[in-house]
Amino acid sequence: MSGHYATLLRGTVEAMLPHAEVYVTDWTDARMVPLSDGRFDLDDYVDYLMMIYEELGKGVHTLAVCQPSVRCSPPSRAWRRKAIPTRPPR
Repeated sequence: MSGHYATLLRGTVEAMLPHAEVYVTDWTDARMVPLSDGRFDLDDYVDYLMMIYEELGKGVHTLAVCQPSVRCSPPSRAWRRKAIPTRPPR
């Protein structure tokens, strides 16, 4: 959703590799996805992150860069509290 490409984080990822397992999420720029493919809004984004956290399990940490940092906050907090809702409270 940010419009940045994961390749811009190459140096950051390289620096983290000796110290942790690193996973990078990336998806197609929303401007490039036709409306006929369906919606993708904040609730979908949060659900997607929660699925990633569930897959990676306990001890997962999130490093969000630029605009996604605000969007990553609700699922990160929920995961930390182990409440794990499918969506943050509205």
